[in-house]
Amino acid sequence: MRKSRARVWQSARFDSDIEFWTSRFGERCSPTPISAGQSLRFTLFDESDFEKFKKALTTELSGIVFYGGVEEGDDAEGEREESARPV
Repeated sequence: MRKSRARVWQSARFDSDIEFWTSRFGERCSPTPISAGQSLRFTLFDESDFEKFKKALTTELSGIVFYGGVEEGDDAEGEREESARPV
């Protein structure tokens, strides 16, 4: 069975990242700071979201400076997160 959603775990932050993702996917993606604010997670819901995400990674974010962050699965809030995991 093919899943229609994916949770994204952004291991480091960049300036205005919540606004950046919300402007592309809307409020429904629910960008949420995790790991004491060092990381971010949000949800992609459909094929359009996946295409926008791919475009952002390959073009729009190519020169962005990321800061902070934690290793995947090392969430300080006690949650185990994985990148682009189907939900």
